[in-house]
Amino acid sequence: MVRSCMCVGSVEGVCGCVDTNVRPCAQPPQKTIQSLRQESANLFTSNTVFIEKYVENGRHLEVQIAGDCCGRVVHFYERDCSLQRRHQKILEQSPAPISQHLRADLCSSAVRIGLECNFQGLGTVEFLYDQDQKQLYFLEINPRLQVEHGVTELVTGVDLVSLQLQLATGAPLPFTQNDIRTHGHAIECRVYAETVRDGGWQSEYGKVLWARWPATCVRIDTSVQVGDTISPHYDNLVAKLLTHAPTKQLCVTNMLQALNSFHLFGCATSVAPLHTLLTDVPEATWNTSLLDSKAVCGALQSPLCSVVSNAGASMLLAACAILYDGSYLGFQLNSSSSHVCTHIHKLYRTGNEL
Repeated sequence: MVRSCMCVGSVEGVCGCVDTNVRPCAQPPQKTIQSLRQESANLFTSNTVFIEKYVENGRHLEVQIAGDCCGRVVHFYERDCSLQRRHQKILEQSPAPISQHLRADLCSSAVRIGLECNFQGLGTVEFLYDQDQKQLYFLEINPRLQVEHGVTELVTGVDLVSLQLQLATGAPLPFTQNDIRTHGHAIECRVYAETVRDGGWQSEYGKVLWARWPATCVRIDTSVQVGDTISPHYDNLVAKLLTHAPTKQLCVTNMLQALNSFHLFGCATSVAPLHTLLTDVPEATWNTSLLDSKAVCGALQSPLCSVVSNAGASMLLAACAILYDGSYLGFQLNSSSSHVCTHIHKLYRTGNEL
């Protein structure tokens, strides 16, 4: 059964976004409520807030649904989006590491919600699962595709963008629930222009001087090109890396290879922390507040060379990368310069000091 979040534990504004407008609070919550109301009044059109239960050890689970003009609603199974910093997702996967019983409850609840509101189009029904109390809570329904919709496309084989356009024209769903099956495992890593240092996640920015994307076993969604500037004024998502394989183990292996093959100079990225999360942080410990812990951030501390933001140093690193792969520009390197460039490149990849 799904219950609404009713108990005191966190305060959220009705306007704005989750990363800035939700606060955990202890009893009594008056000071937190007053502070958030004032902030909401200054930034948005409403100072209205609501109180909800705070789940400390929670998994963020969501279900992709679709509804048509005939009153039918189907689901495309679930995604696990529990790895977040500041309430913003950085890694998603499907299927989620949950029991079949919970999966059935999750998906059937999402469909019932869609039917109750006569939902039409593509949407995402989001839930929070309390891992300690084994309780599922409804969060919200987003009437749109999510950033992570590619994960569902890979495991179901359904083009969700095309389906959304079909439904928008008034077309009925072209399949039934029994036609929708999942195959294998899919993971998405969001590569942001950010690093982990000083006990937290720090945004980065700069001009992309040189880039090379992974070439095999990965789907890459990005619009970033050499010469583009990652600005502090806009969202700092650089690329989405997605892998799909028959088994979860192979899917993770492919993602690690993709992260190792992701090269971008001129602006630091979150590639190193993502790699560490997949290799060194047990999945059993994953929850929505894990990455806000200073202890965990310390373990994910970005390598020194990957946080270089000085323009001159970035250009040096870019030059070393280009020289390291002489074929990129048709260079012929002598043994001395080749050895130096190879050494610097290895130091960069391993995060050691120059």
